Amino acid sequence: MPLKQTPLFDRHLAHQARMAEFAGFQMPLQYPDGAIAEHRLVRSSAGLGDISHMGLVKVHGWQAGDALAFALSLDVRNMEPFTAAYALICAPDGGIVDDIFVYRLSDHYLLVLNAANTATDISWLQEHTSEFAVGIQKTDAAMLALQGPKALELAAGLLQKPLGIPRFGIAELQYGGRDLMISRTGYTGEDGIEIICPPDAADELWQAILKKAAELKIECGPVGLAARDSLRFEPGFPLYGHELSRDNSPAESRLLWACDFSHDFIGRDAVLARSFQLAQPNGQRVLTRFAMMDDGVPRQGCEVLNDEGQVIGQVCSGMRSPSLELFAGNAYIDQAYARADSEIYINIRGKGKKARVLARPLFRPAYRDESKGTSLGGQAGTTANGGAQTIPQNDPGQPGDFQNRHIGPGASDQQAMLASLQCHDLEQLLIEAIPPNIRLK
Repeated sequence: MPLKQTPLFDRHLAHQARMAEFAGFQMPLQYPDGAIAEHRLVRSSAGLGDISHMGLVKVHGWQAGDALAFALSLDVRNMEPFTAAYALICAPDGGIVDDIFVYRLSDHYLLVLNAANTATDISWLQEHTSEFAVGIQKTDAAMLALQGPKALELAAGLLQKPLGIPRFGIAELQYGGRDLMISRTGYTGEDGIEIICPPDAADELWQAILKKAAELKIECGPVGLAARDSLRFEPGFPLYGHELSRDNSPAESRLLWACDFSHDFIGRDAVLARSFQLAQPNGQRVLTRFAMMDDGVPRQGCEVLNDEGQVIGQVCSGMRSPSLELFAGNAYIDQAYARADSEIYINIRGKGKKARVLARPLFRPAYRDESKGTSLGGQAGTTANGGAQTIPQNDPGQPGDFQNRHIGPGASDQQAMLASLQCHDLEQLLIEAIPPNIRLK
């Protein structure tokens, strides 16, 4: 079957992009400056990406809200009009079918689906909402992502007015006589917007954004899939097929925050049961972040070992962080080894390479903390790497200032927290914090 193309395919070729197959599309992997330069451009200024391969699905009808509330971990009926939210599609056994974004508009909902799962998701939703009066149809549109600390300024310059859109807000407006939908969303850890437009307006809009950036002297350029992967990896945003799959539920994937258990949804009881299983010392595996202490590149599929060489998990994502200039990864490992500061080993080409478990993502999303200057460690202020900060090169075996302040709390910090809450251990904290009527019997 021939690969599909987005409306911006010819523009990518004009930018001399290196193209690659992704989810049945020919997509730009990177441009001539390289993925690291593109990553740092988004962290320091603004980057423009083509995400038209994503599936856009319109859900409408008088029972659209009830249908989606049943099918998703999010009760969309509680969303305000013209807002967006993250949600999960769960299987009856609690496994994750997909993670998506939901837009609530004036009289319908719009779902943004992962490109590789679009057909599967549509079939799943149609099958499991067949008893509701609801219509579910794929929408033909292009989608652009403008991300970075200068993205909003650039967008305001293009539209000749302030956006005035709150985080996760949506606006419908016109540009050049064409209808646009702009959401203040993204998957990079930076502030920015995502723009939905008619397919035949995508190239004109793409060029207009880059032209306006040059006029405003805002550094902005195209960003390919490789940089988008590292940008989502640093703040800990999961990617389906890596951190997320049907084998893992929101409990093991640390996504219980994306589940509204106050309403009934497919897989609800199974997710709750699996979350309580994690409170038992039974060897369940959980999604865990780690940083390499020894030289080595962790890749998906690498085994995770304990100090006796026993297999305790498997890597699902791994790469070099362009912002922090260190190798890190995500893995599902036995929860006994998932505590912050635990030493684990990654089997790389038959050799166990030492790594350390992290308590927090490598990068704090900029929109959560306007004082991003010190969120990456080192001294406040930008460097030649743009928004990324210089990280002290400490002895990997000796946790230094960066590790202690920015990777997260260790065992002593956990004990201090428990002491302040007057709890003996985490089990007591769970017992006191979770109402008896929702505990697993």
